[in-house]
Amino acid sequence: ALINDERLMCSTVEEENTKIIDEFVQSLNKPKEVIYTGFKMLDEKLNGLRKGTLCVIGARASTGKTTFALNIAVNQMKHKKRVYFYSLEMTGEMIYERLCMYSCFINGKRFASCTLTENNLQDINLVMQKIKDDKTFSVIENTKTVETICNNIYSDKPDLAIIDYVQLISSVDRRFVTERERINYVVSELKAVAKQTKTCIILLSQIVRAGKDNPT
Repeated sequence: ALINDERLMCSTVEEENTKIIDEFVQSLNKPKEVIYTGFKMLDEKLNGLRKGTLCVIGARASTGKTTFALNIAVNQMKHKKRVYFYSLEMTGEMIYERLCMYSCFINGKRFASCTLTENNLQDINLVMQKIKDDKTFSVIENTKTVETICNNIYSDKPDLAIIDYVQLISSVDRRFVTERERINYVVSELKAVAKQTKTCIILLSQIVRAGKDNPT
């Protein structure tokens, strides 16, 4: 019985590999599904971000990771792509405020000082209504477990999912001895869901430096 099981497994592996090879050959010289960031030099270097992959963007705190990610989101919305923004740190209101700053070219001081002009308000209302009508951008702010995030992506299959940020993601099913174990588990789960749903996932990460030369 064991020998028969091994033969069956070998046959299944060979069939699967043949399928993968055939799909690869058929895909040659055909455009790949990618997410273009809207940053010309970056897109030229990377040829866009491949759908079905996980991209980790790491930097120290307050260096513009969220701003960078939101600019990518704005570029996707222009092309009618569906973007989910998982905001584990900032409120949904703060995310939409930043989104309007970039979309409508409004100085952030106007939001802080409540001095938005009538033109500003009209532009913001137009952008918000368009988002609601086109369903191109959604903020999810009360989800902090990797299982819930993955289930949501499995269910809805957005073109792009941005998660801000990995150090705040927990697990409902697992307990971890170290921080590295938790992050490794989160990353592996997100890689799997990206591959299975063909969603491009951008995962933001805080880099903390112990001294000058030891990022953790």
